[in-house]
Amino acid sequence: MSEVEDDEIELLHWGILGTGCYAKCFVGNLNYHMGKEDPNGPHRALVGVASSRSEDMAKELLDSFDVPDCTLTFRDYSELVHSSLIDVVFIATPHSHHFQNALLALEAGKHVVCQKSLTVNAAQAKKLFEIAQRKQLCLMEGWWLWWPQASRKTCQLLREGEIGEVNRIVANFGIRNNYCMFRSESGRLTSKELAGGALLERNLALHWILRALPGGASRPTQVTSTMKKYPKSGVDETTTVEMIFSTGVREIHAKASASLSTAAGSDGQLAYVIIEGSNGKIEIHGWETIPTELYVFKNRYSLSELYRETLQEAEPLFIPEADEVARCIREELLESPEMPWAESLLVMEIMDLVRKQNDLHYPPQIETSEPSISPLSKPLWGWLSSTGHQV
Repeated sequence: MSEVEDDEIELLHWGILGTGCYAKCFVGNLNYHMGKEDPNGPHRALVGVASSRSEDMAKELLDSFDVPDCTLTFRDYSELVHSSLIDVVFIATPHSHHFQNALLALEAGKHVVCQKSLTVNAAQAKKLFEIAQRKQLCLMEGWWLWWPQASRKTCQLLREGEIGEVNRIVANFGIRNNYCMFRSESGRLTSKELAGGALLERNLALHWILRALPGGASRPTQVTSTMKKYPKSGVDETTTVEMIFSTGVREIHAKASASLSTAAGSDGQLAYVIIEGSNGKIEIHGWETIPTELYVFKNRYSLSELYRETLQEAEPLFIPEADEVARCIREELLESPEMPWAESLLVMEIMDLVRKQNDLHYPPQIETSEPSISPLSKPLWGWLSSTGHQV
């Protein structure tokens, strides 16, 4: 990675592709945190936003926040990624366009944060990693950087052997309201043309399982899965994945579930993670974006609560992602140790296998890793119009 002066690296200039939910959250987070940065830490500046529909859509997004007057709107994605004013591109488009959009930004020489799911399949992820390596650019899959407080505390407990040897992991991620009941088949999460479905949208469950394993990401020796399809479009409404991992001397069983129609737990919470060990277990409860409670129980057979910690995430959701990318660029890292390429790739490979087991395929132009033959190189708005989507 080329050397960058400290005064340049401490103020990272961001551009955003897309104007949907994640784009709005990121703009809001950057705007909320403006002027509140640690004096010794990275500073962030939002340069501008591009929409696939029109420049007016980008302006409408910015007008909904009290952003500085100098914040720009761009005619299209290409103009944004080729702007010399931008250092890092935040990709907040539907899954179907992540590969094409990330490729566009990397080829233009920009660092990239792409919201989960990084791509539609493993072949696309490999291609992006190859290009980031060749261009010496930082590329990171983002999903609120792991619920920072919860994940770091959990990893600390596991490293310290608080619950003994891990033998079973359960991770369930659901949704607040029944998305499939109240949204049309052309919605972002339910459309095949947008690579919708629970598996790609709620792949956090797989990441949590890999992180809880001894030694980090490890390839499962066995994967079985079931899917309930959404009848209107054929994407997965609910997916359950059961895996077996081997340490060489023992097996670890894991179960991940993702749903667009139900909550994760009976109490209505959207997410919970259970890590069972030989001498206790860890439970994390909460919402998809912010966990609320972490429990540690001791004694496998007669569980007694060791302690309960109420989690208060100090930062807005996307600020830890922005800060981690700044750190990686400052230290000339192409990938984040917090979200390594190997983990993102393994999650994509597991999801490829699960989709194959359940005969879930997306249109060829979404699955391709050859950008030169993909009609998705056209703006998202044009692609959706050509498929008959009302957006």
